[in-house]
Amino acid sequence: MKKKYIYLCLIFSFCLLGFVGIFFFSMRESFVQKANHYVLKSQVAKSMALSLATKNEIENNSQKSFFPPSTQNPWYVKYMNYLYQKGLWDIKLSKPKIKEAEGYFTYQELAYLVQNIGISHPITKFMKTIFLPEYEQKYVPGNVWWEVYYILIQDSPVRDTIHQKEILLYGTAANLEDVAPGQLYTEREVLNFEGMDLDHYLDQKVEVLVQDKEILALFAILDQHISYENVWITENTNKSITVFFNHHIRTFPSNSLNQDYKETLADLQLENGKIISLNLKKDTIKGKVLLVDETGIEIEGYGYIPFSEQFHVYRTYGKLQEQQLHNIFVGYSVQEFIVADGKLCGGITQQEVDAQTIRVLLSTSKFKSIFHSTVQITANEDFMLSYGEQTDQYTANSSVLLDQNNPAFALGRIKIEAKNGGEVQVSSISRTLGTPSYEGVLEVSLHEQGILVVNELPVESYLKKVVPSEMPISYGLEALKAQAVCARSYVYQQIQANSYSSLGAHVDDSTKFQVYNNIARNALSDQAIEETSKEVLIYNSEVVRAYYFASSPGVTTNTGIWGNNPDVYPYLSGAILTSANIDIDLSNEKNFLDFIKNPAYVSFDQKSEWYRWNTYLSLDTLENKISNIGKIRSLEITKRGKNGIVSQILVHGEKKDYVINSQGEVRSFLGNVHSVIHTNDQATRSGWSTLPSAFISLEAHYQENEIVGYQIYGGGFGHGVGMSQTAASYMGNMGMDYRTILRFFYEGTEISSMQ
Repeated sequence: MKKKYIYLCLIFSFCLLGFVGIFFFSMRESFVQKANHYVLKSQVAKSMALSLATKNEIENNSQKSFFPPSTQNPWYVKYMNYLYQKGLWDIKLSKPKIKEAEGYFTYQELAYLVQNIGISHPITKFMKTIFLPEYEQKYVPGNVWWEVYYILIQDSPVRDTIHQKEILLYGTAANLEDVAPGQLYTEREVLNFEGMDLDHYLDQKVEVLVQDKEILALFAILDQHISYENVWITENTNKSITVFFNHHIRTFPSNSLNQDYKETLADLQLENGKIISLNLKKDTIKGKVLLVDETGIEIEGYGYIPFSEQFHVYRTYGKLQEQQLHNIFVGYSVQEFIVADGKLCGGITQQEVDAQTIRVLLSTSKFKSIFHSTVQITANEDFMLSYGEQTDQYTANSSVLLDQNNPAFALGRIKIEAKNGGEVQVSSISRTLGTPSYEGVLEVSLHEQGILVVNELPVESYLKKVVPSEMPISYGLEALKAQAVCARSYVYQQIQANSYSSLGAHVDDSTKFQVYNNIARNALSDQAIEETSKEVLIYNSEVVRAYYFASSPGVTTNTGIWGNNPDVYPYLSGAILTSANIDIDLSNEKNFLDFIKNPAYVSFDQKSEWYRWNTYLSLDTLENKISNIGKIRSLEITKRGKNGIVSQILVHGEKKDYVINSQGEVRSFLGNVHSVIHTNDQATRSGWSTLPSAFISLEAHYQENEIVGYQIYGGGFGHGVGMSQTAASYMGNMGMDYRTILRFFYEGTEISSMQ
């Protein structure tokens, strides 16, 4: 009778546990059917400890260890120590000994844990009463423990980080090189499985419990029959096949492989880790990539082709690598694509991009938008429009209007090109130079928001219409050469960034990138580009981010102004723009105010109109820029970056304070279109919605003992990182060549030819 009572209690407890677990945690019905093998004490210790604290906190726990010094190495010691310290385990029931720790968890230990966890729940009270003395030493099955576990952690401070996941076990140190012991690669992420043996579950889909990248338990094997789609075969023998996918090389045993499958895309079907089916994919296409978005690629001559579900890009030259979508460069044909069932299965990158052509999105007049309502085309030579398989011929100076209802758009892009080296003029666009004309090819395409116009042309031709738009010709040949190298380096970076690939371009023609074709070409800037042909700035064999700006106050700063780690860009460390060997501390308010109010401070930028400037700002004009802080009482500069640039301002309000972060936000917040700016050449400027720079100091103006505004003393124009263009001009006039100028602003860099 007594034994029957025990079993009835256990059956009731299991049922109640399952019901409560499902009620609180939306467990699937199959959860109660998980493996019911006995659970180890070490596994219970790990899961329970990680429900109370993070692994990092547990590992850095410096309190007394309950294990003798000779047994501190096993992985579970830290977890058991943590539970002893929290009073959840008793050293008499769960002895701090290796043999005990590696044994099975008992119902008596479970009852102690439940009793001391400190939560109020009906199931905990019930469990305290059901375990009769003769049953206390029985072992706890795994499914019972995990049901109880979900109850115990409902008030856990880290409960939101504990999840059930279905994962495909792809690799461990047992089958992958350069993988740390206890590290598990899945199809989506890298997890840790300290204290668990998962090697024999490789290439199987399983269900696990995970807390912050650490696997706490494996509940079930979900599928031993899996597929790896669109893998790259590197080699094979008659007994094995070696493939590359998920960034690793894998070798699988396989029988009767009597063909050479090398360098082929394939789908693998596996069962219990062995290949049972091999589907080769050999249909390839190649052409210029015109557009890449999240769902597919537009390829010249083939149109838009969608991706298969498991699309992969492999780089096969140099070191074999798996790449991302942003490595598929628009405007180039360096990839070969594998197609099956009308979808792109893979891309094979066969060579480096030479970055000799660029695709530029042309903005509307005044750079208001990249989308046009209509596009008016003419040319100084005969020109043609191509769309689908049709080509329309036009004589020089003819005019063509393309609106959004033009039937040619139904056939895809419209390609426009002038003959005999002529340029296509877009008369529906107005620029400072008048009506702009464009070398190379124009591609016009219809989108939901309007018409896009892309100009594809050689990089060197592009630069001839960028450099005069970015730097005045009066700055001289050496400064223009320095500007040309910076602009070319920037172009290379933008082609590699591929950020406009979803629109079929690399950059647009506005100040968001480099202003293109706003000012007419000039013989001197052409000369600067030709004499520096293909030259870029490199640092540690990589093309640099060659930032530049208009004018400095005598110093430059580093990339910390954009929230970056300045150490990532050591060549942009910030400089003092003088030939003298001096060092100045501009980190405190007094020093910077003395510096910025002193126009006699000698530097390469001293003759610039923006070298020193000042303006008055009333606090009343700031009221509508911040809400819910009440009347603004004062402003306080609370953080300065390298060489004194302001990166944070604290706004003291009547109700509360407000923080303005970054140099860009500071300039925008303190800017006012009604403010009058007094410049270094005794002139005035107005109508500016943002301050010229964030190299500033604030001097309070009082009225009846209250601050009513500030005199802002500033210097320079622009963000302040990299090369000051006005300083480059002065340095060139002093006799420095462009190489010397570039070495000054980009410390440790070299000039190299981009092949």
